[in-house]
Formats: sequence, structure tokens, C-alpha cells
Amino acid sequence: AVHRIQRAGIEVMAGMIVGFDHDDPTIFEEQFEFIQQARIPVSMTGMLNAVPKTPLYERLKRAGRLIAESVGDQFVFTNIVPAGMSRAELYAGYKRLLERLYGYRSYRRRVMDFILNRGQLAQNRLVTSAQDIKIFFRVLWHCVLRASPARAWLTLSLMLETLLRRPRAFRDAVTFALLHKHLYEYMRSTGKRLDALLRELQEFPESQRMVPQES
Repeated sequence: AVHRIQRAGIEVMAGMIVGFDHDDPTIFEEQFEFIQQARIPVSMTGMLNAVPKTPLYERLKRAGRLIAESVGDQFVFTNIVPAGMSRAELYAGYKRLLERLYGYRSYRRRVMDFILNRGQLAQNRLVTSAQDIKIFFRVLWHCVLRASPARAWLTLSLMLETLLRRPRAFRDAVTFALLHKHLYEYMRSTGKRLDALLRELQEFPESQRMVPQES
């Protein structure tokens, strides 16, 4: 179904969640493989949160499986004690999933698979305006000349392969190269916060549940 949408010229962006009751430690590999095979360049993947005044929140509260009120940030926090794995397994697996999704090589593979298989849009063209040229040189500056060797490789390889194999999608290659810079920085900062949560769990393995179980 995803490939059919892409063949119509439409980019698919995903929103994925881990930490459901039926999820066990294999969910992280399953989600990674799905996103790779579906050639979805951008997936906003987070952990399940129970929002107050929802059926999920009330059910988990009765079961004594809430650790705190939701802070509304599912990307670095979950207020749920998972059923199919430990909290440490959830945090560590989620961190590794983000690292794999936005690692240079796996991201490049998804982007090129998408670019080469996307259906043609009428407005696809190499360069359209002076603004496009300005953005192109900004990408060269930030993602090649002032970037790490790995980022420079990603940026140049995306643009060069697209020019050779599907030049009318060159704007997509430039956009995805720039987008990865932000996604990678987000992944690194989120990973540091997850590491802090893992250290806290090691120090306090029996973390107190802040929402009491109802009798």
C-alpha cells in the first residue's frame, strides 16, 4: 500500500509508536525493517504515553502501571510500565531504533529507494528559481564544506546519484540531505536523554510509581 502511494508521486511520512502491551523486544527490529522496506525516509517514532482522562490512562492506572503524569513528550519519556519488556529494554531498544533509522547508510538507502521509485510529478524539475540555487549552496556550506566526512559523503552521494539516475528529483535529494542534519542532531540529543533515564533505572531499579493503584 505504501509503495502504491509512492508510485503515485506522493511522499509518505510515518508516525510510529513502540511500547504497546503486545510489543516485546523484537518490535524494534520489526519496525526498522518495515520502515526500510517501505522506503519511508522520515519516520517520527516515539514511545507510548497514556494521556490523562483517556481510557488507556484509566486502565493502566487501575492496573498500577503508571509511573508519572504524562509530560506530553513521547519521544524521550513514557509514563507507562510496559507489559512485554522492562522499562530498561524499552528505553535501550528505542534508542537503538532511532540510531539505526537515522544512521547515515540506512537513511541514504531509504532516500534513494524512495527517489528512484517515486512516481513522476508534473512539477518535478531540476532547478526552478533563484531560491533553489540559494538553498543548494547553503546545503553545500552546512552539509559538505563545514560538515563531518560522514555527512559530506551522505550529502554528495545523494545528490550525485540522483543527478545521474533521476536528475528531475534533484530537489528531493537536496531536501533530504538537509533534513537528515536536523534528524541526526535530534537523534543524538534524544539518545543522551535516554541514556540518563537508563542510568536512573540502574541506580533506582524499583522506581516508585507516582500514580497510585486504585483499590
